[in-house]
This record gives sequence, structure tokens and C-alpha cells, in this order.
Amino acid sequence: MIKKVEPPFWWNAFARKELQILLYGTNISRYTVNIEDNNVGVVLKNCIKTNNPNYLFLEILLPKNCPSGSFFIHLNDGAKYVEYEYHIYQSKLNPKYQIKETTITQQDAIYLIMPDRFAKGGDFTSKKLFEKENKKVPHARHGGDLQGILNKVDYINNLGCTTLWLTPIEENNAQSFSYHGYGITDFYSVDERLGDNHLYKKLSDKIHKKGMKLIKDVVLNHIGIEHNWLKDLPDTSWLNNQTYIEGDKMSYHGTNYHVNTAFDPYVSDEDLRATQEGWFTDQMPDLNQDHPLLATYLIQNTLWWIEYAQLDGLRIDTFGYVFPSFNNDWVKAIKLEFPALYIVAEILVGETPFAAKYGHYNTYNVSAVTDLPLAFTAVKSFRSSDRSNFWESEMHQLYNQLSQDFLHTNPYLLMTCLDNHDITRVFSKIKSIKRLKLALGFLLTTRGIPQLYYGTEFLYEGLENDHSSLREDVMGGWKKDKKNLFEKKGRTKKQNKIWDYLSRLLQWRKSSDAIAKGKLVHFIPIDEVYVYFRISDLQTIAIIINNNDDTTQLINFEKYKSVVENFHVGINILSDKKVDLSIPYTINPLKIHILELKKRGK
Repeated sequence: MIKKVEPPFWWNAFARKELQILLYGTNISRYTVNIEDNNVGVVLKNCIKTNNPNYLFLEILLPKNCPSGSFFIHLNDGAKYVEYEYHIYQSKLNPKYQIKETTITQQDAIYLIMPDRFAKGGDFTSKKLFEKENKKVPHARHGGDLQGILNKVDYINNLGCTTLWLTPIEENNAQSFSYHGYGITDFYSVDERLGDNHLYKKLSDKIHKKGMKLIKDVVLNHIGIEHNWLKDLPDTSWLNNQTYIEGDKMSYHGTNYHVNTAFDPYVSDEDLRATQEGWFTDQMPDLNQDHPLLATYLIQNTLWWIEYAQLDGLRIDTFGYVFPSFNNDWVKAIKLEFPALYIVAEILVGETPFAAKYGHYNTYNVSAVTDLPLAFTAVKSFRSSDRSNFWESEMHQLYNQLSQDFLHTNPYLLMTCLDNHDITRVFSKIKSIKRLKLALGFLLTTRGIPQLYYGTEFLYEGLENDHSSLREDVMGGWKKDKKNLFEKKGRTKKQNKIWDYLSRLLQWRKSSDAIAKGKLVHFIPIDEVYVYFRISDLQTIAIIINNNDDTTQLINFEKYKSVVENFHVGINILSDKKVDLSIPYTINPLKIHILELKKRGK
């Protein structure tokens, strides 16, 4: 009779003492509920019915010092009697969530993986899920899984990335395009084609044993069309524009994809509603987070995954499409339990004012947002060089972009990138390896927490309007692959050149105090030369970028006296060569020099 219980279990040490349990089953709301054999001291506070008799929501109150244990939910309608043992487990009480800084910092580098396209390590199939593995079809599932990622943790560690971000791992039972994971059909279960919850926990454990970190992709805005809720809606207002599902096929309302409407002083009611209530696609119904039962469900689901997998961070998908009031309540609830947890909101816009506003538009706010404005500017700036107009030169535009950081609460926590799974790959725009090295060198030394998209180290290309190329499989991730890009001998000379460059930078920045804690000081670019510094109490790093195609530039450190006057020499972290700061020196075209500054005698 009980078909579903969510959350499936809970923990004892949350500050939040109210627990909402969703019970699903045929006419389950007609049953009388009692709590018995209760060795944890919980109290049944309320039973909430909706207009659908197949759902019943229990409000459970946990005691102040709740022990681990279990209790039995008893259901009785006079003719039938059912019981369900509900477990309360011991919380980990991990001290990492109570530190003063965030769990993910500038010292980290994030490696973004789409699990279905990375590596196949097991033989996970599912009879109940629609799409089967078919590598011949670009938009089908290709068979990558969590075991494949687990097998490659050492590879990612050796590359130099410290943190994994996986696109959603929950069940996505779409009839097509299910590989990307963003149409969730079961919030509490890993997709069977990726593995299971235990394997996800095993992956998390291995990552943490390596001293690495794990970010979970969270979707609060929408679900997949094949979610059971669409077959049996919990309540009349569970979805936005719900009449479309209830039979009125003329009432479909899609989003307008304009998250700037939330702050537009001249916005119309129609446009704002379309942004926040329109469906992301006709396969992704929009959730109504104003529904109190659904709001609690989503908050508890996030808390559940954090504790279950001991997550180090959350990336919030489509954050700007969710009602601001719910975002506020959600962040408040997460921060109450896990104060130091790094939470980054996806804001896919090109304008800094809109991106920045989403970082501080509520009473309770996320740690950071995705810095796509910097990504778009950086890629454009490193594609070419133009010295014909000082104000419009490429390095000057990059400088100006960073000058807008006063709009951000803390720009040092922004998730920076050059590309990701939604926008054109960087090597499709920057065709030159020399120029790509400039862009990557900038990304890994400027302020913020850098994110690399899997395949960048292999010079993968891909267009945002062609997801089959944008989300390509990694050669070597499948047994029958003809070459293995995870091994040096399987890569071309060009691929190894960029791999080695990336790895050298990534490994170096792990121990750089200036990268981890240092402030950014930059100087107005002249003649397409951009000079900036990362400065901490223990270390000063100078970064010099010559963005000219064919012009060698003379660097005179006297121009940067306010920073370098106490230093004598710079050590190039890529070549180990010494640079005497007291005399001018030259930097060749399309070169980046990263110098650790040293005082005389040190």
C-alpha cells in the first residue's frame, strides 16, 4: 500500500527539528496514522492531506537531543493495517561545515564532468527506464557511469584539479535526451544507468580520501516530464501552469529565458511571470516553490544529499528562474545546518550587474554566482589582439570587466570558467594553442575559483547549438575505444602540450598562498600587455600577459613600484628562470609569465 516514503530516512542532529515525511499510496490519506515503538522520542505533530487522496504528508517533531534509532509509522483504516519502520541515523557532525571560510576556496580548481560522457566502469542497465545505451546516436545515452568516474579520480588528481562537479546524477527517465540529467524523475535515487546511491557515496568517500572535494548539481526549478508527480499530481498547485498537464494543451507557457526581468525596473507582469513560472522546456515542468509542502520537500532533499554524501559544495541550476522568496528560505535552511558550505548559483548572463545582483538580492544569499560575464569577455579578449584603439583593445576590455567587481559581494568566491556544458567550448573559439595557454593561464591566476570542463585538456571542440559535439565522449573511457586520452601515449603532441601546461599550473596553484588568500591588484593594460599581481602576507605573484601576435614587449617593473619595490627577483613558475626586477626585460608575443617575487637573499 505504501509505494513511496520520502525522505527515505533522516539524521538526528539537524538544528531543524521538524521533519516532513511524504507518504504515497492508493487512498493513503484515508488511513489513521500513529507513531509507535518509538525509541527516538519523535512526536507526530500533524497529518496534512491534499486534494489527492494518494498523498499524505506527516509533520514529525524530533526531540532536542534526538538519538539515532527508529520508529514505526502505523496506518489503519479499520480494515487494513500497515506499518513502516523509519530510521533516524547518527549525523556525521563534520567540522568542515563549521569553519570560517567556505568549504571550497580559491585554492581549489573544479573539474566539470557529464557522467554519461566521461567513462564507463560498470555494466549498469535498467529495465524500467526508457532510454538504453546507444553510442551511435549522439543524443542518446552513451553508458558513462559513476564507476567510470571513480576509476578516474586519480587521473583528475594527477591533472591537478581538486574538486569534481558532476551534472545531476539523480534518475532522469526522459524518453530522449536523458543523458544530461537535468530532468529529474526521482529526487532521492541515483539513475540506475549511472549506478546507485551506494556507489555515489563510495565515489564521495574516495574523493575525500584523496583530499579532494565534491560538488552536487541541484535542480530546484523544474522536474522531468516522466516524474511520477506528472502521472498523479500531489496537489492542485504543485506546478506552475499546471493546467497544461491537467488536459488543457493550449495552455502551455514556456519561460522567456530572461533572468534579468527580476531586477528590470520597467518589467511587465507578463514578462516576470514568464521568467519565473514558464516551463524551461515542454519536457521540464516548472515547480511551484510557493507551495509550502513542495518548498519543504525541496529543502529537505538538499539537506539529505549533503549529509548522505558529505558534499563540499552545491551548484544551483537555473537559479534565476526560481521564486526569490523560496531561494531565500532554501539558502537560510542550508546555512543553518552547514554554515560554511559553498553554494554557487548558475546565472547564465553576459552582464555583470545582473549576475552580481543574484549574489545579494535576499536576506540569505548564496556564496557566489557563476561568472559567465568574465568568461565571455576573456574568451573574446584572447581570441585576437587589437591595438588600433586603446579603449577597445582586448586587454583593456578584460581589465574593464574585472573593474566591475565592486558590484559583487565577494568576487574571490565567484566560479570562473572559459566554457562549460552549456556554452561553446573555448578551443572552438580560440583556435591557437598559444592563445589558449594565455586564456588558461589567466583563468588559473586571476581572482575566483576556476572551473575546467572535461576535455579542455584534450583540446576538445564543441558548439553550444550542437550538444553532440559540446558533450563528446572521452576517448579511452570505453573498453572498445581505439585510443586512450587518459594516458600520455594516447594523446597527440598538441594534446600533451596543453595537458602538461595545465597540470603544471594546477599543481602549482594548490600550494600557492597568494592564489589561495591573495588580493588582486592590476594595472591598466598598455599596448596589449596586461600586468596584475596576487598578493598575500606570505607570497606575491606577478602575472604578465603579452597578448600581441608578433610584438615583443619591454617590461619595466618601475611602473609597478607600489607592489614590487621590496622585491629583487622573480622566479618563473613554469620555466624556473630568474628575472632581475631591477632592469627591464622582454616578453615574447603570446606569452604569459607567472613570477613568484623574492626579496634579496631569499
